[in-house]
Amino acid sequence: HRDLHSFPTRRSSDLEKELAESTAKFLALKENPDSGPSPLARLQVGATGFSRDGNWLWFGTDAGLRVYRWSDVPRTAGSELREPTLQPASDFDDGQSVHAVAEEIDGSAIVFAGVSGRVLRLELSTGRTHELVRVPGDPVIWGLTRSADGKTLGVSARAKEKPTKRFGLWKWHWQVWDYSLLRRQAGV
Repeated sequence: HRDLHSFPTRRSSDLEKELAESTAKFLALKENPDSGPSPLARLQVGATGFSRDGNWLWFGTDAGLRVYRWSDVPRTAGSELREPTLQPASDFDDGQSVHAVAEEIDGSAIVFAGVSGRVLRLELSTGRTHELVRVPGDPVIWGLTRSADGKTLGVSARAKEKPTKRFGLWKWHWQVWDYSLLRRQAGV
């Protein structure tokens, strides 16, 4: 049991000051809508990573994959990222969330996946993107793992099964793919 009067209270002058500040920010945004957060600041990030050589930084977001040259990333507090250095072509980056990213063993490309159920490969030297596989059942892919020798790709996914009127049942599963076979079949 606590006495309600023992909790700190805010003075009305503090509340009035906060209201005035919020109103001023709202009016400034209304007059100049471009002064708000950048579109990049609004992205929800589901996966991040750095290349082993330290040259690249990537983000799997709710609007697709974004890759930045590490040397171009601002290092001061409050600064914003510019447009990505690399981004999959529009026929591969369909605005779908990317939850998983893994680097190839030699660092020449990354593979990524998310809600589309596709595993895609982005070449870091050219920016070209290729579909490696469409995982059966169109699951949401939550994780990608490469074996130490680079020959195998592990995929963790969640797929709907037996949908009902209100919701489907979700089943988690793990798949292992021969990575060199996937690349050969995709022609890369």
